Amino acid sequence: MIGGTAFVSSGEITNAIWFATLPYGLIVASVLVGKHIDKISSDKPLGVRSVPVLLGEKNSLVLNKFFFILFYLMIFALVYFKFTGPWILLTLLAAPRLRQTWKVYSEPKPLEAPEEWTVWPLWYVGWAMHFNRKAGELFIFGLILNILIPKNF
Repeated sequence: MIGGTAFVSSGEITNAIWFATLPYGLIVASVLVGKHIDKISSDKPLGVRSVPVLLGEKNSLVLNKFFFILFYLMIFALVYFKFTGPWILLTLLAAPRLRQTWKVYSEPKPLEAPEEWTVWPLWYVGWAMHFNRKAGELFIFGLILNILIPKNF
């Protein structure tokens, strides 16, 4: 999305644009991994060979945690290497959601839907989206602010 929008807007894709697509791509991938973690028990008997089926639930949960951390490491790298300005660090405001999601990913899935959980039996995908929505929103907002109010360290 980011690379395509940049290309359509400017007619080119630079290294900075390519690198800027990676962090958001990771948290989008975490949603997909979360969805397939939730579907392991139905996918495996059908021969679906998703990453969570191949890795197993425990390793897939670790993979998503790795994606969450790598998201932030890439954000810092984008600023450090001056591929983008510092406004992208606004994504740090999503850290409370990451903390909540991390806690859920560190505990067993409940046996039944918590009250008001509307997407049961999906669990891990919902929590990945919980983080993704806020982090993605702040990521895009930071990119926009970097254009509107350029700042350098």
